[in-house]
Amino acid sequence: MRADRFANPWLQFAAISSSAALVIVLAAGCGGGASSPPPPPPPPPPAAAATPAFFPVPGAYSQTSAGQMVTLTDVTAAATIYYTTDGSTPTTSSAIYANPITINATTTIKAIATASGFSASVVASGTYTLTPPGNGPPVAVVVTTDDQTRKLTPQGSVSFSTTIGGSNPGNPVYVDETEVYQPIEGFGAATTDTAMYNLYEIAKVKQPAQFDQAVKDLFTRQGNGIGLSFLRNPMGASDLARSVYSFDDNKDANVPVVSQAGQPTNQNHGQSLEPARLDENLQ
Repeated sequence: MRADRFANPWLQFAAISSSAALVIVLAAGCGGGASSPPPPPPPPPPAAAATPAFFPVPGAYSQTSAGQMVTLTDVTAAATIYYTTDGSTPTTSSAIYANPITINATTTIKAIATASGFSASVVASGTYTLTPPGNGPPVAVVVTTDDQTRKLTPQGSVSFSTTIGGSNPGNPVYVDETEVYQPIEGFGAATTDTAMYNLYEIAKVKQPAQFDQAVKDLFTRQGNGIGLSFLRNPMGASDLARSVYSFDDNKDANVPVVSQAGQPTNQNHGQSLEPARLDENLQ
C-alpha cells in the first residue's frame, strides 16, 4: 500500500515533466522571429545588344575576280561582332569581325554582337548569291508615254552578259574609266519643315537615342543608312507646314529676280512665285 503511494507521485511528476519538455520543443520549432527571411528574387537579365547589320544588303550580285565585300556594323556602343561564313550559328568562339569580309562564291553569313552590360544579340543572317560573269539576271522593262496610252506597260525583259554577236547577244555594257562626264557630288532627297522640326526640336530633346539613329540612317551607310549627301527643303509652305508662308512675304516690295539672260532685274510681285519658276531661276 505504501509502495503504491510513493509510486503514483513519481509517475505524475514524470508525466508532467515530459509534457513540459514537449511544449518547449514545439515552441522552439515554431520559432517565429528567429527564422531567416526568404531569398530576394534574381535580377532581370540584361538587355540584348543590337542585331548586326549587313552592307550591302543580302541578295544577288554579279561575281567578279575581286570578290564581293560585305561590311558588318552594330549600333551598340563598343560591341564585338562574331560571325561565321559556313551557315553555322556564331558564338563568342567564332571569328571576330575586324575588316570587311570578302566572298568569292554564294555564301551565308551569320553574326551576333556582344557588349559589356548586354546579353548576346539575336543572330543576323544574310545570303549573298554571286552570279558568274556573263550570266546576269534578266532586267524587267516598263514603258510610260507622254500621251498616257501606255502607263508602266511591261516590255520584254533584257539580259546583260559578256556574250557578243550570235542570235542571243548579251547586251554588254562598256565603261570607259578615262571618259569623264558630269561629276556627281552626292545624292539627296526632299523633306519638309515640319519633318525637320519634329526631328531637331522634339526628337533631339526628348528622344536623343532615336534622333541619333535617324541621323545615322539618313546621312551614313552604317547599318540601314541610305547615305544622303544633302536634304532639299521646299521654297514655300507645303500642305504639311506648321504655318503658311511664301517668298512673297515682303508685302509687294521690289525684289531682285534673276532674268532668263542671267541679269538681275527688279520686279514688283503681287503673288507668290511659282515653284517651277523658282527652280528654273536658281539653276
